[in-house]
Amino acid sequence: ERVIGKGQFGEVYKGYHKSTGEDIAVKAVNRKSLKGKFYELLENEIKVLKSCNNANIIKLYDIKKTSNNIYLMLEYCNEGDLMQYLKKRGKLTEEEAVDIFIQILNAFKTLVKNKIMHRDFKLANILKHNGIIKVADFGFAKILDDDTYAKTMLGSPLNMAPEILGGKDYNNKADIWSLGTCLYELLFGTPPYTAKNIVELLQKIQRTPFELPKNSNISPEVEDVLKKMLVFK
Repeated sequence: ERVIGKGQFGEVYKGYHKSTGEDIAVKAVNRKSLKGKFYELLENEIKVLKSCNNANIIKLYDIKKTSNNIYLMLEYCNEGDLMQYLKKRGKLTEEEAVDIFIQILNAFKTLVKNKIMHRDFKLANILKHNGIIKVADFGFAKILDDDTYAKTMLGSPLNMAPEILGGKDYNNKADIWSLGTCLYELLFGTPPYTAKNIVELLQKIQRTPFELPKNSNISPEVEDVLKKMLVFK
């Protein structure tokens, strides 16, 4: 029906299922952009979506292939993403932020169980549909073998774990840092660390002890969770 978003390999459209009339999202991926590593990333995304059955993870209904494009038919989310939601609200109450975060963690538990690393947890990749949270955009996801570490620097710097920013090997514990940045952003309206470039960002994380904004009124329990998720070692 219309374009509702843009990804790194193509556009996302709003469509509908002809038989049921149900709204769907259609992610169109241009085959020309799928060279080498990028084809592997798309294959991983499809594998991950097929293997994850969780109410808080976006559903993949079908895949269609043409000579020019590959189309992923996905669950449509009528409330957009959490970044848009936060822009309208500024910041959320602790109660609402925690409710959203519990749903994100429910999705994360399934990923950990299936040995899947998301690698790009950020508010723009978490959608909302009729009040239900849906973790989406598995374009950077990686399926891990036992004791496997990843090396590639992928994701969004402001949400990246310091080990990724520093070019070190990492595993799905790096996702925990990214989830911590999401919770912080929901509560305070900004990421915990900001900088002009990756070098400056990593230095800030390494040299500045984590602390909450002044006059923060969040509960000791949530503060404790944040400090444990955003700890630099």
